[in-house]
Amino acid sequence: MVESKAWNWSKASKLDIWKEPSIESYYLLNRWKKQMKKDFFDLGCGMGRHTILFAQNGFNTYAFDLSEEAVNATKKWAEELNLNVDYKIGDMLNLPYEDNSFDCILCRNVISHTDTKGVERIIKEINRVLREDGECYLTLGSKSSPAFYNKDFPVVDENTKIRVEDGPENGIPHFYADYDLIQELFKDNIIDLVEHIEDFYEEKGKTSSSYHYHLLIKKSEISPELKEYIEEKIFPEYNKNGKSHDIRHIKEVMRNALILGNKYNVNLDMLCTAVAYHDIGDHIDRENHEKVSAKIMGEDKNLNRFFNTTELKLIKEAIEDHRASKTGETRNIYGKILASADKTVTIEIFFRRTYEYGEEHYGNIDKEEHIKKAWEHAVTKFGKEGYAAKKDCIENEYREKELKKLQDLIDDKEKFYKVADEMYKKYME
Repeated sequence: MVESKAWNWSKASKLDIWKEPSIESYYLLNRWKKQMKKDFFDLGCGMGRHTILFAQNGFNTYAFDLSEEAVNATKKWAEELNLNVDYKIGDMLNLPYEDNSFDCILCRNVISHTDTKGVERIIKEINRVLREDGECYLTLGSKSSPAFYNKDFPVVDENTKIRVEDGPENGIPHFYADYDLIQELFKDNIIDLVEHIEDFYEEKGKTSSSYHYHLLIKKSEISPELKEYIEEKIFPEYNKNGKSHDIRHIKEVMRNALILGNKYNVNLDMLCTAVAYHDIGDHIDRENHEKVSAKIMGEDKNLNRFFNTTELKLIKEAIEDHRASKTGETRNIYGKILASADKTVTIEIFFRRTYEYGEEHYGNIDKEEHIKKAWEHAVTKFGKEGYAAKKDCIENEYREKELKKLQDLIDDKEKFYKVADEMYKKYME
């Protein structure tokens, strides 16, 4: 784990912009007011823009930064406005706060300033100080950023580089993520929001840009004992499946399902179990995997520790009913949520899984054949008349939004083939 290093604010240009709250902070202010949250933690307060905003709006506000210069500047500004704020200087790898201290945390452009092990440690620290009903909004650098590919920046690990440039970030490590890595890093959380945003900068007649992921996370409400059992005993079984139905897919479905589970106020332990088992029999009998998976789940006597007979029956039905190609009524809310979550795909996930499935089932076919089959599969499954495009039994705004993007791409065959080629290079070459 690399040593933490503070920003050198004396070399920061345009300091005024660091006193203007970010756009999303106003949304979070309104959201957290409505949720009756009170204890706000500004993790990486910088010059104090978010500390001041939340303190002025009645929150018990805690400002924290590695930079003594930044904390002193924040304190000076708050005292000028007669605002009561708690200040601490320290390292985000070891937050100097008690467990369950805060119900809302904002951490913008902060936790990326370490390496992979450091990010993992910080996420544990955030979860430690975040209350059970709390939320944290944070950003992470994206591997789509040009800086990630800058060969002049020394490599720390596969996700981290040291910025070497004249400015406040000289010598500071920068961690970069992609969507799959985010799913892995936040596997112990419910991810309510993921956005991938490109920021543009104009300076001295030159335009540059960077990409960041913006996330809104919560603590998981799943039983720790059940979660441990699933991760240690069930998830490893997915190594027997092909890549298109491996543990990455299960975690993607889990993320989508838990968001819906919170929305519909269902038993998250039951929902998590249905997701965990729903494709476990894929390597045994692909054509009937929902029945095989339900049978495996039904024969697992260890689940009797967590559920009664009625609950186990509902979980089994949900697994049996989850397939997009299924005809007939889905019998319970858990099946409806699982089916909807399983059909939720982004454009990138669609191509990744389609290519991986083709590699597993069609043998040694060339790129053109892979792309042709991807096109045929997209039309058949996700086109406007596709079997996975029919309206869900429940409302799933995220699925509808991503499906619309994919269908728009399907409607433009030339563009589809262009994106297909880009995705093939990313995942197959």
